[in-house]
Amino acid sequence: MALGRSHRVLAVTLALVTLSVASFDRDNGAVHARTPSGPPPTATPAPIPSAAPQPVVALPVMPSDADLATAASTGVADTPPVPSGDVDVLAVAAAAAAQVGTMTTAEWSLDALADSFQGDPARAFAFVRDSIGFDAYPGVLRGAAGTLAARAGNATDRALLLKTLLDAMALQTRFAFGTLDGALAQAVAERTMVPPARPLQNGRAAGIGPLDVDAIGARARRDDALLRLTLGARLDTMSGATAADLAPEVRDHVWVQVAWGTDWLDYDPTLPDSTPGHPLVTPTSTSDTLSDDSRQSLRVEVIAGSLASGSITDGVVLDQVFDAASISDAQVFLYFQPQADDLGGTITNTLSGVQTWTPVLMVDGEATSGGAFAAGGRGTDLFGDAVDTPPLATLRMVVTRSVPGRADESGTHVLLDRVPDRLVDSDSIEADDLAPLAGDQTGPLALGVMEQILVSTGSASPWLQAVRRGVAADYIAALMATPDSLDEHKLGDLLYPLAVANASLVMASEQLAIPAATVPGRTRAYVDSPRVMLVDIGQSPTDASDFQFATDLLLDEVRVVAANADATREAALGAIWYGALESAIETESSLRRAAGLSDEPISLAGTSLDMSQPLQLLDGEDVPATGARALRDSLDAGSLAVVVGAPATSRTWWAIDPTTGTTRAILDPGTGGIAGGVAWGAIKHLPPPPRIGGGGGANVWHVNPDGSITRVPRGGGGGPPMGPPPSRCGGGQEYVTILGCVSIPAAWAIRIGVGLVVFAVVVDAAIYLFT
Repeated sequence: MALGRSHRVLAVTLALVTLSVASFDRDNGAVHARTPSGPPPTATPAPIPSAAPQPVVALPVMPSDADLATAASTGVADTPPVPSGDVDVLAVAAAAAAQVGTMTTAEWSLDALADSFQGDPARAFAFVRDSIGFDAYPGVLRGAAGTLAARAGNATDRALLLKTLLDAMALQTRFAFGTLDGALAQAVAERTMVPPARPLQNGRAAGIGPLDVDAIGARARRDDALLRLTLGARLDTMSGATAADLAPEVRDHVWVQVAWGTDWLDYDPTLPDSTPGHPLVTPTSTSDTLSDDSRQSLRVEVIAGSLASGSITDGVVLDQVFDAASISDAQVFLYFQPQADDLGGTITNTLSGVQTWTPVLMVDGEATSGGAFAAGGRGTDLFGDAVDTPPLATLRMVVTRSVPGRADESGTHVLLDRVPDRLVDSDSIEADDLAPLAGDQTGPLALGVMEQILVSTGSASPWLQAVRRGVAADYIAALMATPDSLDEHKLGDLLYPLAVANASLVMASEQLAIPAATVPGRTRAYVDSPRVMLVDIGQSPTDASDFQFATDLLLDEVRVVAANADATREAALGAIWYGALESAIETESSLRRAAGLSDEPISLAGTSLDMSQPLQLLDGEDVPATGARALRDSLDAGSLAVVVGAPATSRTWWAIDPTTGTTRAILDPGTGGIAGGVAWGAIKHLPPPPRIGGGGGANVWHVNPDGSITRVPRGGGGGPPMGPPPSRCGGGQEYVTILGCVSIPAAWAIRIGVGLVVFAVVVDAAIYLFT
């Protein structure tokens, strides 16, 4: 049972909560569907048990027009802070357990929530109607658990949540489908601006963890003010959509029907005054399931470009499609392995000068290999024959989101690009024209980077994040207590703490940036399609002696809706403010990570870090003749750019949609992120904690029905653990994937040594957002 498998953590958590199901046959464990009869029930809300009061987190406030000059001069710290003392990971685990205790389990766990209704379907109906807000977007984005965590969803996701709760009561249910007319669709779309009548806990304190909200707010206010002052009169051309404009996206309506006597009772909780038995529209069809084409999805592709016959030929070497609702809670990593059945194969490739690599996509600890591609090389094979394979010129990851009724949108993350700007569109490229490919005997350094793919649908659970932080901290403590066995752990287990730490970026975005971009009664910001953030760690692509970390807000837009036409300018300002907040979160978390990794200087590059330089506004008429290719492409596509420094030499700028105000901080070659690096040898080592009982393994976490946490040493009894003991791969498996046992990528293991790689990953996780 791999610690890295987040769905197992959730499954065990929920299994520990008692579930009362009507008509449960305890002799054989079967659940029999029941069919109530009689008049339709009255949907009367019932209270949910409350936990301890949660800390209040004040959201950053967007500067007003009158405050711009003052906000623009706000002082911020662009150097990493000085860490105070050592990291006490056991204290982190204890704090996480206490944090979970402040949250009501029935407000975060589907099973506990269903149990709280005591078999009364009317109470489940009232809960969705009164406590789950409405967001206008097409198709399935969040699913049942995600809609509960987000506290909002469209009609389809709310129907999924309600059906899940009713199914837990052993009721026979199905989906009903209909089409809303124009006036009714507009009324439903405008429901987006109506807050829930009985709001649930927001979990903000647990979601943002130890991030410095004041520092994020100060940086965002400064950047937002500088951007707005630079944009000047261009702000007057920007406006957001109104809620009424979203009516076309809600016309396809979905709700739930419950078998009631000999008939079916409609459960449509869409409007605040909805009651059982009164749907908004007559159903045109019904089904037990939702169709696949009703779901929002993400496609992850890795594309390798090789130079052949004077031009670059692209080949898709990995292609995976995921349902957005299911992948949003997964731990997803991309890395590259030499294609070899054993170490001997790697040696053969090295001696011949020809190397073949394979992309590996690991989802919750389960690895899937893509197709092989050649890194290129010239030399002789083992028989002395000449070898000359097409050189690898480009390597990129493309993530495409598909939303029903919309055109697909893609984001491209460049992993390698050796083609000079002057030859981008040429069909007469020679191998000598390509930029040098940094590498060593194990291959290109660019293939020693690991990417975590973080997906945000608005449904990240602060409750589950707090539990995972505690489990990860306990696991780190166990690793530090037995450093001699680090190379025997599964890669999914070793990356679990880092995945949890990086997930704090998504949590901060959903719990801090998006709410702060909302002006109650005037505008509303929310996620309407899957967003993708990337975090890469590991080998520097240019220097084998350096450890690199970087983030990329690849697909990061959110929808900011205006209540009416009078608030559309505020919606556009909210989009700019959100972009500044996202950049501030990225920057402040990277500064924290840099401070924790090393006492030696760390190079950092990012748009917000350069804002002391002069800013220049460019549009399509001001495309520089030289400079970053991504900047010129963005301007050619119609975007505005607020360039930091001289356009011909700048590596950082802000890309701004001239119509909506959607804003992204860009770091050349076009990534929405920040990057940093430090020498491997300068990475700190955490002091080992006191040896933990129970054979030196991680503690067992029990989430009790009341939401409290019990932690006992492994082997101390008390039921199934939240954090399973680390499973061992065994020696000699650093280069292969066998029976699901994925160990350290070969490019890291050969160049750096397994122990140092693991220490870097673990220290990174422990420092970055854990303290």
